[in-house]
Amino acid sequence: MVAGRDAGDDGVMRPLGRAADAGGQAPVSGYLRALVDRDPAMMAQVLAPGAELRALVPPGLRQASGADQAAALVLGWFADASAVELRDSDAIVIGPRTRLRYRLRVTEGDDVYDVEQVAYFTLGADRILAADLLCSGFHQAAATENAAG
Repeated sequence: MVAGRDAGDDGVMRPLGRAADAGGQAPVSGYLRALVDRDPAMMAQVLAPGAELRALVPPGLRQASGADQAAALVLGWFADASAVELRDSDAIVIGPRTRLRYRLRVTEGDDVYDVEQVAYFTLGADRILAADLLCSGFHQAAATENAAG
């Protein structure tokens, strides 16, 4: 896992910790856990009741309002998965927002995909108030590994 960074009052970026820990930012680590576990109840709990989600995914822009609708949208992308494995992640604070980047290995039947998403969160005291997300799309794992090699 790559360490994240936090900008202090002096503007210097400082380590946040692994995204799985998110430097003590419970909503960020909770989001990641809920996503990998595909847990709609946990996902809805880390999102504020009035949460706003905007996501740019390969078919285009998707939007959702409210915790339940936002959770359903995000988790719906992984509804056919028999397994979701967190391969890599990092989180940093950028001004008033927290960026979470994660790479997943997704298994759907005999097919295995790599997908990377980057989310920029506006956080409240204990929940995500807003999220802007960018998705790479699902790419065959063998093709991804061959391109990297």
